[in-house]
Amino acid sequence: MRSRKMKLLLMLTMMMLCLSFSLSAQAASGKSKAIKAYKKMLSASTMSWGSQGTKISTSDVKFTLAYINKDSIPELIVYAGANSHVAGAYAVYTWNKGRAVLLANCRDGIAYYKKTGIFTTYTLLQGEYEIYYKISKAKAVQQLSSYVGYVTSYKQGVEERSITESTYKEIARSITKGKRAAKIKWRSNTGANRKKYLK
Repeated sequence: MRSRKMKLLLMLTMMMLCLSFSLSAQAASGKSKAIKAYKKMLSASTMSWGSQGTKISTSDVKFTLAYINKDSIPELIVYAGANSHVAGAYAVYTWNKGRAVLLANCRDGIAYYKKTGIFTTYTLLQGEYEIYYKISKAKAVQQLSSYVGYVTSYKQGVEERSITESTYKEIARSITKGKRAAKIKWRSNTGANRKKYLK
């Protein structure tokens, strides 16, 4: 009886190890494919920018990899620099079902909270707008938004339900797990930098 239990325990342990190795291999494969797609996009002479598909030159853009989601596959954040226009200066991409997917463009600023699924965008236009997004199924889903200008407002969710400033701050702390925004290091879009930092 004891020998049988030991055999069952050994078999179960081996199965768990095999499953763990398989999941690790899948994650590594997903990461390498995402990196390859990001490199291809940044290596082209132009790239689409904004929901209207405007083409911009990649020669002046900067990039960084950002581990926003809880998985081991990074997102790509691009800063358009001299190419900035109405679509915004920044773009956030994630990897989903074999391709790089645009999550959001934002105008004046961006921040993210590592491994929480949360990133924020900032817009300065007759006041200051801030929006918290959560990545869900390769989409940026609005969690919170605020506007400080002629009037001040704090809202929750896609439906933008009005909330108080204290509630806004409490929810922000909760969804970011109390973390500070990650420090972003921008890399000029050169072949050498893509080779060195996109890996």
